[in-house]
Amino acid sequence: MKQLEKFSDDAYALMRIMTGFMFSSHGVQQIFGVLTDHQAPVGSQIWFGGIIELLCGAAVMLGL
Repeated sequence: MKQLEKFSDDAYALMRIMTGFMFSSHGVQQIFGVLTDHQAPVGSQIWFGGIIELLCGAAVMLGL
């Protein structure tokens, strides 16, 4: 395990960036209808959920 310990910071950063990317890409899908036939109406509960996912996913990517 000591051999892998030097990669722990990089692995954690990669996991954080990928998690934030997946979270924000799901928000983009809900807001703009990317890669789907359904776009949520502006102001609906799904649309607000997409906004939250987009912003929080970007915050996770940045490490906030």
